[in-house]
Amino acid sequence: MKTDIYETITNQIVEALENVDLKNFQSCFTMADGGLPTNAVTGAQYRGVNILTLWVAAQQKRFTSNIWASFNQWKQLGASVKKGQKAANILLYKNAEKIDKETGEVSEYMLARSYAVFNADQVEGWTPQPIDTQPVIVDGRNETIENFISATGAVIVEDTSAFYRPSTDAVHMPSRSQFVDFYGTAAENYYSVLFHELAHWTKASHRCDRKFEELEPRDRYAAEELVAELSAAFLCGMFGIKQAGRDDHAMYIKSWLEALKNDKKHIFKAASLAQKAVDHLKSYSESCSSLKEKKAA
Repeated sequence: MKTDIYETITNQIVEALENVDLKNFQSCFTMADGGLPTNAVTGAQYRGVNILTLWVAAQQKRFTSNIWASFNQWKQLGASVKKGQKAANILLYKNAEKIDKETGEVSEYMLARSYAVFNADQVEGWTPQPIDTQPVIVDGRNETIENFISATGAVIVEDTSAFYRPSTDAVHMPSRSQFVDFYGTAAENYYSVLFHELAHWTKASHRCDRKFEELEPRDRYAAEELVAELSAAFLCGMFGIKQAGRDDHAMYIKSWLEALKNDKKHIFKAASLAQKAVDHLKSYSESCSSLKEKKAA
């Protein structure tokens, strides 16, 4: 029987969500030590739903590394996958064509293919190069992140709570002094929350234009929150910081689980929209060399 990769990945993420402690909510969409999953051979960072797939696989198997590669890629590096190890499956999309038998018209579509990859913890004969991924934070600020945020040009207003107000196109944030060390540092928690709100900022019609018109009105808010949560996780991973858990996000877990169980492609759509939001935010500071990345899966 052919494996349904969409169902397999969705089930893994559903399991991760079901294991979330709602009384002490921490996002399951990230690695404890930050960082995005990266290919050992190309150095490319994985994108979209593949980030979630590899994060969840790493959490479930308690891997400490964010480095992945296929069986042949590890062999290319002189390493070998340990006997009995099971791979994680990722999706790669390629352009394909189909021909209408009646009209002969050719149309293009994206063909999804499943690929097996193994974590660095699953191989032997390979020593990773030491990389200092700890963000440099001075006086509660990280210069690279500050430049990234500033480049977006988003209007950020100090307020008593965090939210995006479409009517004024402004992001509202509590002062930095309101954030404390919890799970991550106070600065990491501030940036994590701000990334979430900046993701909401991208939904405007003149930016990413997210509307979720295909969903029932009652489901659209939770869908947007999932995209913002994933976007914040991707950004935290990109900058190597920890994603803060927010109690007000825990209330959406039930809605997310329901949506994922009803539509096996829901998380793929949400991850794709989140990646678009991140790419949009990055587009403002593409000239910054520290944010450039190789073409990734």
